[in-house]
Amino acid sequence: MREVTFRFRMMQPCLAGIKNVKAKEQTHPYVPGQPEAGLALGERGASEPHFIFNKDASGRALLMQENWTRLFVYACKGLGISLDNAHAVSMDPSVEGTIERYRRYYDHKKPSLYKIHEAFLVGSKPIFKAMVDDPATVPQLRRMLEIGGRYAGLTVFGWRLYGRFEVLDCG
Repeated sequence: MREVTFRFRMMQPCLAGIKNVKAKEQTHPYVPGQPEAGLALGERGASEPHFIFNKDASGRALLMQENWTRLFVYACKGLGISLDNAHAVSMDPSVEGTIERYRRYYDHKKPSLYKIHEAFLVGSKPIFKAMVDDPATVPQLRRMLEIGGRYAGLTVFGWRLYGRFEVLDCG
């Protein structure tokens, strides 16, 4: 068994998917050139996101094992290797990275209709940790991440629609 740290570059946003009961249900008006009026998450006057991540005591986003297992099973099938490899990776749910806002538009005919998600945006480089057990190896883990990141992605909301990534480091 071995602990592995790896880092991604997000090619599509990784969206939160837990409905925020504090968020107002109305849609927000779109104001060109003013992305959320420049307010950061939690800043006074910022509207609450509609979808949030679970968070640990330090405020880091949590991506649960089920999200990872789905990604690893997809990759194992694509690589033609045993699904035992997918279940041999135990993920630390805490993600080191900056959570930002993302507007998900859901009616292209009315661009003012969108929901706000917490997200790891395109270009961000979150860091993850895992324990790798037999039969999986670190090179297999890297290959599973490469295939899963290219074709399926990692996200809580909209699996295979969002969350594509490329692996920068794994070891």
